[in-house]
Amino acid sequence: MKLDLANSGNGFGASISNIVPGDVVNRYVTLTNSGTLNGIGLTLKTSQTGTASLITDGTGGVTTKALKLTVTSCSVAWNTSTGACTGTTSTELNSTVIGSLTSATPLTNGTMSSSAVKYLQMKIELPDQNETTINGALPSNTVQGGAVDVTYTFDLAQRVATITNS
Repeated sequence: MKLDLANSGNGFGASISNIVPGDVVNRYVTLTNSGTLNGIGLTLKTSQTGTASLITDGTGGVTTKALKLTVTSCSVAWNTSTGACTGTTSTELNSTVIGSLTSATPLTNGTMSSSAVKYLQMKIELPDQNETTINGALPSNTVQGGAVDVTYTFDLAQRVATITNS
């Protein structure tokens, strides 16, 4: 079993900059089980460093500012220019705050047989929000000027062991 990741379009190979509340940026990656064994239990986890208010939500509405990630698969390759899927889509991970993915989180359709391919849209969004400045001073938990470095880790387990009698 061997899990390969390839960028489609910009994929994870390009940074995201100058986004404002309400913006959505889609990145596309292709996962392939290029081994000879079937895989199960596909998971995703992230590690991140940077502006805390962009990584983890606070406890109230004014502190709910963190980046959110939604993962959707398409049965065929995505059109990375238009974001269109001409096949069937499936939500692999509902909108989730990026900082809550620090442990392995199962994707909905986690089985990948040998030579299977998953075409994934990684939707990153900064929730629509308002910040109030007082006399030009930004609030303490501002997202303005913030930055986050995110590392994505996909993991696929081998199929369940079997007994063969000869």
